[in-house]
Amino acid sequence: MFWHNFKYTFLVTLRSKDQIFWSLIFTVILGTLFYATFGNAYAFDELQTNIPVAVYIEDEELQKNFSNTIENISIVEDGEKLLNVTYTSSLEEAQDMLTDGVLGVLYSEDGKLKLMVNGDGIEESILSTIVANYHQIVTVMTDVADLGPDAQMAAMEKLLSEEVNNEEISLGDVDMDVYSDYFFNLIAMSCLFASFAGVSFTIKNQANLSTIGARKNVTNTGGLTQMVSGLAAIWILLSIMSCIALCYLLIIGVNFGDEIPRIILTIFVGNLAGLTSGFFIGSFGKLSEGVKESIAVAYSLISCFLSGLMILDMKMMVHLYCPIVNKINPAARLSDALYALKVYDNYDRFNENIIVLLVMTVIFTFGGFLLGRRKQYASI
Repeated sequence: MFWHNFKYTFLVTLRSKDQIFWSLIFTVILGTLFYATFGNAYAFDELQTNIPVAVYIEDEELQKNFSNTIENISIVEDGEKLLNVTYTSSLEEAQDMLTDGVLGVLYSEDGKLKLMVNGDGIEESILSTIVANYHQIVTVMTDVADLGPDAQMAAMEKLLSEEVNNEEISLGDVDMDVYSDYFFNLIAMSCLFASFAGVSFTIKNQANLSTIGARKNVTNTGGLTQMVSGLAAIWILLSIMSCIALCYLLIIGVNFGDEIPRIILTIFVGNLAGLTSGFFIGSFGKLSEGVKESIAVAYSLISCFLSGLMILDMKMMVHLYCPIVNKINPAARLSDALYALKVYDNYDRFNENIIVLLVMTVIFTFGGFLLGRRKQYASI
């Protein structure tokens, strides 16, 4: 009877349009929108080199000091220059170039270096920082001018030093794309949406809430067998759907890292946690089907929201102000497990997340069976 019930629960769930939509189609649609929005954003957020600027400086002393400073501004790696400088013969010519590919205009006014930009991107921010640093250099050099050439040279070497006092450590050969968190949370959402199926399945096994439940309760098949076989069938089917969604995201170019077997394991564990949470919600009290489904929806969406699905920095904010929430939030645990697989070269953090999710599964399952056991009805 176990495999018979497993087979037909699998087929019934496969024909459920609602469950296929939420577990697969909605995930694919949202993943497509995420990729269209964030897919190439990270490339434009990285530090740029050879930023094109036009320079017109009338003051000869300022121009000399500026030229000496620019020669010392470079990227350490490969010696690439940070700025691609074009000197012009007039301010009007420089301003015309601002609308023709140049990102900023550096010019002199009352003996001071000024900046003109027509945007507010990262390159413009870099130009603003350079101008601020230049003014700092000028201020320091003016202050030490009376101390002699040796003091000036020492101050200049210190200001323009490329010495780095930080130790570089490797987090693995990975693309540290901050927008990957959206896709990690998208997979977590797909797993938690299994709670909808858990609620629906549990209600269909309660004689006082559905006619199907009434029929099941008059059969000679044990309630435990029906529950275990049914939940196992739904879990496997929904996990397969989430894996299909993962394959789609990989095909369109989302980078989840190279640990595909462990990513699939995370999906199966995540769906199990989501399904059993729905099983627990569905077994709780004599609430109507609509109320229990609303609780499952709220549980899933709030978990995903706090994990960063809607706001990227939300999980960090929760960690700062109420870290216990991240420790018990299944969506946060799922997304963090995927993050750990992509970034870290060991599995300590990944294993911790998986163990916590399995503990949640045990609690939800035990709670659901405890609430649903030995139910008796006055009449069926």
